[in-house]
Amino acid sequence: MLFLLAILSLCLALPSEQSNYKEIIARAQQLSLQQARSEAQQMLLTGIQKEKDLKGRAALITTLKKLSEIFYTDKAQKLYEQGNVLIRQKPAEAMKAFKAVLEIEPKNTKVLTTLGRTYLLLGQCKDSLETSHVLDGLNPFNNENFLLQIQARTCLQDFESLEKDIEEKDVREPAIGLHLNLALAQMHYFKGELGESFKYLQRAEKISEAFPENYYWENQILEKLNKPATESAKKYVKLCKTLARSDWAKFEYEPRMCQEYKSIEAKLEDQAAEKKEGDDQ
Repeated sequence: MLFLLAILSLCLALPSEQSNYKEIIARAQQLSLQQARSEAQQMLLTGIQKEKDLKGRAALITTLKKLSEIFYTDKAQKLYEQGNVLIRQKPAEAMKAFKAVLEIEPKNTKVLTTLGRTYLLLGQCKDSLETSHVLDGLNPFNNENFLLQIQARTCLQDFESLEKDIEEKDVREPAIGLHLNLALAQMHYFKGELGESFKYLQRAEKISEAFPENYYWENQILEKLNKPATESAKKYVKLCKTLARSDWAKFEYEPRMCQEYKSIEAKLEDQAAEKKEGDDQ
């Protein structure tokens, strides 16, 4: 039922002018109703490549994203939701759930993207990158896929490819920009270019001061520079401990968010104990 309602709402949202792209969208929707996802995706990709009109191209891209993410069955959707519940606490079990969904509904890009992020969380960088390549073949116009690729390259420390990818892409979405700036900060950090790393963290902070990872990496940079890092560590821990469910959803593009907060909190506690011991002597 949810699947049919999603298709209907997409039909109602189409532009009113008659044009070839409308016919392509209508045919792709019909294929989707028949659960022929691959054929619908290929038809839309071909239409996008040929479409000259900007409005028509945008409509085709929007339709491609929606039809690529729709669940055909309640079973697949429920299994996906179960995986999402597990992803933070039991990512290995979540990964198994997402793979099971893909056996039911292959080429569902929503599931593939979440699987790719789960690989990142598990430190399986190569698997995450390979998933991003699969996604790129299914929908090269989705910036979420592009971000996953950048995150996987950062995880692999494949900086040459990372810089090339970013140079070739113009990304203006603030949510994507936040995570791209973080990825660039991480890249420069691992290359030992701490000034450049800090610059990209400041850009990320301008986009969102509530994003904990900004302060984790700021803490890492300050420690490398042998500068006071306690305040950034405290801010990181505080943000991680007070994140609401809506915040986790807002920052869903970073699956590893707050992964280090317990170790940073323990370090702060040790520092406080040492200071107290010194004051008592």
